Amino acid sequence: MTKIEKKILIATGIWLPDVGGPATYGWNTAEKLTERGFKVGVVTYGKKLKVREGFEVRVVNRGLNKLFRFFLYFLKVLKEARGAEVIYALDATAAGLPAALTAMILRKKFLIRVGGDLLWERAAEGGFFEESDRDFYEKGNYLKYKPKLFKVIRFVLRRAKRVFVPAQSLKEIYIKFYGIGSEKIEILPNVFEKKTDEDKRNYEAGIEKKIVFAGRLIKYKNLERLIEAINKLKVKLLIAGEGPEEENLKSKVKSLGLENGVEFLGRISRDELKEVVKNSAAGISVAWTEYNPNFILECLSLGKPVLLSRENGLSVKLPEIFLVNPFSKEEIRKKIEIILDNLEEARKEVKKISFSYTWDDSVNDLVKNL
Repeated sequence: MTKIEKKILIATGIWLPDVGGPATYGWNTAEKLTERGFKVGVVTYGKKLKVREGFEVRVVNRGLNKLFRFFLYFLKVLKEARGAEVIYALDATAAGLPAALTAMILRKKFLIRVGGDLLWERAAEGGFFEESDRDFYEKGNYLKYKPKLFKVIRFVLRRAKRVFVPAQSLKEIYIKFYGIGSEKIEILPNVFEKKTDEDKRNYEAGIEKKIVFAGRLIKYKNLERLIEAINKLKVKLLIAGEGPEEENLKSKVKSLGLENGVEFLGRISRDELKEVVKNSAAGISVAWTEYNPNFILECLSLGKPVLLSRENGLSVKLPEIFLVNPFSKEEIRKKIEIILDNLEEARKEVKKISFSYTWDDSVNDLVKNL
């Protein structure tokens, strides 16, 4: 048995079986750390007190009053961190703030991984601005929207010994607008594991005229414009996921008479999503800004062409045929047509992608900083 080197406490907002990037990242990271002999503890919010087993997981009921919930979370982190050498937070507020405060009190090493830009996401979801992440900052709108939240995020990031982000563009924003030293920020891409040739062949016989989106149904995902863009196209759009925009999107579909052209799949499992991708021509995500979206990486790993917002932090360099201006309905429509009309060529472009970044690679890069 590998000798335990040190204990790491992971502070996160969600954990399996909840669905989301931090839950998947946290679980796989904890599993790989355990294999390397580290002892891993977890503090998370959850709807239920029962979570996926395998680690010392402490759950704070997400249904509690917000202030009480935060205070209880802080107390749990404070208690669990006493026996840990490192506190590793997976967001900058709900988990990051109590983790940062605990690290200050107990003088523990504090690391944080931020998968996206919370301030811009909140503003975009609320409909305050319709613009890319970069424009949100360059125009100074980040100072107009919830300046207290901006200060909290800045405080947490500045307290960290190391800040991990998935994309160069996010690193640049944190350096320029949050005042985080460039030497403190390291790019830790989302995992991208290419399937074997045999696996790929199983997924290449997709139905030619279906495209699929998977993710939260929120405003900045730009799904309303996508639905408008496919109007009059001979294509079927499959939408997997849930969110506050669902009813608005269904109303849009009805008003355009696209009931046969758009299908809402609701929340589906990862295995179910793979089957959907298998029977589709391409994956699509035309959000106002995208930071290394896991769904697009999954489509590419299965040999599927994709259409992605030009402003993105993807760890994989995409050819022009796969990139689009998310604010141009006409360009979205045109790019969909180009991919579907030239599907074999698009598939060949996917095969040229050689980048690979495994869970072992990800954890190895993390361990260097512990």
